[in-house]
Amino acid sequence: MDSLMCRSLRMSLHDLSNRLTVILGTTQLLKQAVSSEESQRDIKRIEKAVRDIDALSSSLRAQTRGAFS
Repeated sequence: MDSLMCRSLRMSLHDLSNRLTVILGTTQLLKQAVSSEESQRDIKRIEKAVRDIDALSSSLRAQTRGAFS
């Protein structure tokens, strides 16, 4: 992978991370606003999915950092 492609991937992953942060922040607000158990479970599933995506994104960022710094 060439350095331009790595840089572009890192920038995209950074943007993705920013959006995931917004989603997590919103889920925190939702957790306080809703009381039904079903809604709380749905929110937890969203949070888990976001954290999984963030972990994958972090792994990809680390790999591109090592490829072309």
